[in-house]
Amino acid sequence: MNKSGVNVRSIDWDDIEDDALTGAGDVLRKKKFWQTSWFLALFFGLTFVLTASLIVLSVRIQSTQKAVLHLEHFSDEMAFLENVDQSTQLALILKEKVGIQRNEPSVRGADRTLAAAVGTAWTDVRREALVPSLDEGLIRRAKQSTDHAIKAFNSRLKQLKVAVYSVGSALFISLFACFILSLSALRRGSTTLVVQRLERGFHDRKEPIGGVDRKKSAAILRNMPVALVEFESDGRILRWNSAMEELTGLTADLAMRRGLIEGIGWSNAKEMARSTIRRLFTGEDVNGLEWSYKNAKGTELELSASFAVVHDGGGSIRSAVGIIRDVTQEKTRQELFVANDMAKSAILKSLPDSILRFNANSELVEIHDNGDFLCEIRSKCGGLGWKTELTQELVGLIQDGIKQTRVSQKPYIFEYRGLIGSRGVALEVRVTVSGQSDALAVITDLSDRERALQAEQKSQLRFQELINGSADAIVLLNEQGRIDYASPAIAFMLGVNENSIIGKELLELTAENDKEVVEAALFNLLTQPGTTSRFVIQLLAADGVSHSVEVNARNLIHKEAVNAIVFNLRDITERRRLESELQHKLIELESRNEQLRQVAMQDSLTGTLNHKAVLEYLGAICEYAATGGTFSVAFVDVDNFKEFNMEAGFEEGDELLISLANVIQTTCREEDICGRLGSEEFLVILPEANASDSVVIAERIQQQFAQQHGHGMSLSIGIITVSNESSDATTLLNELSMQMAKAHDRGPGTVYHPMAA
Repeated sequence: MNKSGVNVRSIDWDDIEDDALTGAGDVLRKKKFWQTSWFLALFFGLTFVLTASLIVLSVRIQSTQKAVLHLEHFSDEMAFLENVDQSTQLALILKEKVGIQRNEPSVRGADRTLAAAVGTAWTDVRREALVPSLDEGLIRRAKQSTDHAIKAFNSRLKQLKVAVYSVGSALFISLFACFILSLSALRRGSTTLVVQRLERGFHDRKEPIGGVDRKKSAAILRNMPVALVEFESDGRILRWNSAMEELTGLTADLAMRRGLIEGIGWSNAKEMARSTIRRLFTGEDVNGLEWSYKNAKGTELELSASFAVVHDGGGSIRSAVGIIRDVTQEKTRQELFVANDMAKSAILKSLPDSILRFNANSELVEIHDNGDFLCEIRSKCGGLGWKTELTQELVGLIQDGIKQTRVSQKPYIFEYRGLIGSRGVALEVRVTVSGQSDALAVITDLSDRERALQAEQKSQLRFQELINGSADAIVLLNEQGRIDYASPAIAFMLGVNENSIIGKELLELTAENDKEVVEAALFNLLTQPGTTSRFVIQLLAADGVSHSVEVNARNLIHKEAVNAIVFNLRDITERRRLESELQHKLIELESRNEQLRQVAMQDSLTGTLNHKAVLEYLGAICEYAATGGTFSVAFVDVDNFKEFNMEAGFEEGDELLISLANVIQTTCREEDICGRLGSEEFLVILPEANASDSVVIAERIQQQFAQQHGHGMSLSIGIITVSNESSDATTLLNELSMQMAKAHDRGPGTVYHPMAA
């Protein structure tokens, strides 16, 4: 048989029972050229090209229609210019109330040549208006050029529409051809088996005609790597694959004899088993079912199963199939995770350092006070309580550390000597990030380091060298508050010899206004041995000039090596001056920034909020309403404003808008927010105003406006009220536009609220 040009598919005769079929032949269907893949690919490529062409033509039509619309508007403006006096013409042209420049990009996008012709004609008019003089002929030429461009665009628009119709028809034909060819290609090259002679045993076959496929299916399912069981509604097992045998240790024959409940270990939970089978054979899938199982080897397993039903050809439920998984290792891993968490907690408790964890809002959410620093106030430090329980100095240092480490992503380390509760401490605090938003503060006790430092200072020579080389002045006071020692740095600070102040009281060197501060600090230091104090005072120099001095004082009278109150004095006069100048400049800069922000939020004509600012307020109050608040929004529009502009002039129109803005601001409440949304459109946000309140305010605005401008002008106002619901600024504007349209439908001077209608 000639097999050229056909798709030949062979079948294994071993799959056919010998006593059923003794001979067969095959009919080979030839493959036509339109069934080939290259021919089908050609049609698909043509369809893609036609689709792209249709998209390009649609874009061209949209841009051309937009250009025609703008040119027609410009032509109407030229006709209006021809009918007014020359002074009005000059005012409109120079103020750019008319012109093609606003819409020139859209016209240029449609046709650069026509846009250039219209733009050149209008440029001649504007150039002549700057003289100032205006030739009527230039306006007529500009209008003629515009009308010529409109005709050209309309002609092109007709051609484009014809092209779109043609390409669309071709695309439809191409898609239909692709569909027909695809159906034909699915049938090409098939092989048909023709039975030539039947002998004995055909009617005695146990398998139906599709039995060969089911044999293959059974072999595939048996060798699947997942454990699978198929069973009927009475629990009789139909299929038990090799993976199931390996999992349970039961052969297929043994499992089929025992049944589903005993085979998969549901004997101790028969009610659960019957409920699961009942749910399955009523059409419901069952997933995530878990139970414990001891296999034939005695191994305890944790099993999980997902079940689904199998339908026959008539749509009835024939059987159910279950996929069984061994989740023992997953359970073990979960237990290990829990054990690891417990181990981590034990490790944290065994550390000598204390650990505090802060969240993104600087709330203290976890405390491991291993150093027992917070023993008195630990119960009060949770959340934001730590900011009031700790000293302001320590709170400020921790907050600075959290900010610095979040910015630099590096640990921030500082030392603190002072009080926590009533306990004096010397600490090193290491602040570092934890995760994406949390921060950790690791607190280390520095008392050992302090003692080591004091032991080293017993050497008088080393102590003297350290003191003499220090840029800060060190002063030792006895129990009577008199100076026993002053380092040489005091001479550079105050201009006095260090020996000349021995025996004097520190109060003698202190400015009059700060003497009470020094007395209070000395009293606290003397009554509480070992405590520290930090403050800033003014000390008088030899020339009478006061110096700002930062004082760090500590009572070390109980230390034999010192036996004094140690004052560390640092001259911060220059730093204070620079800080003062910087603060002044920051205040000045903030004032300027505030002025700029106010200008940026105001509408230049009416002084109300501009479009962007009023939408930001609208978005903010929408978030407030989502949390249970109530507010109303009024959309105010001047009726027939364009006709008023044409008749009275743009300057009168501007004055009308300014007057309307004043009416709204003086009529509304102090908390109400007004902003200019468009040319003659205003948006009024009324916090905590229900439907009736908002209608009263809107009618009051309308009446006040009518009193000022007579019966010739009126306002249309659309209102909506939002209460305890989630919304956004864009959705509210769309709803307001709908309410305004309903107000316009009812005639000029209408206040419309859907709840009050």
